[in-house]
Amino acid sequence: MKVENQANSIIILEEETVVGEISFQTGVNNALMIIHTQINEGFEGKGYGKKLIDLAVKKAKEENRKIVPICPYAKKIMLTNDTYQYILMSEEEQKGKQPNRLLVIPLIAILIVLIVIFTLL
Repeated sequence: MKVENQANSIIILEEETVVGEISFQTGVNNALMIIHTQINEGFEGKGYGKKLIDLAVKKAKEENRKIVPICPYAKKIMLTNDTYQYILMSEEEQKGKQPNRLLVIPLIAILIVLIVIFTLL
């Protein structure tokens, strides 16, 4: 198993084949917000999803950050397992500041442009 750490994601590979990916962004109070977890076809049910979560937790610990799981899978695993409670950002901490809309607005604009382009093709 090979692990690739990228700026906003962690990818697991087996023999140069992408097995899965966990994506995140910086959120309130510098939290690591897990926004998507994906395991590719043929690799489901083999523990790769949990491995990706564990790698994200390792990253957050190394960077002295808390985690906010937005992804439904990550949220389910992390909220129902006592092992992860120490790294989760509390609701009080999350309410401390509003999300950085300066990051969200350009992403929405890019998505709209892409949708328009693809519908015109």
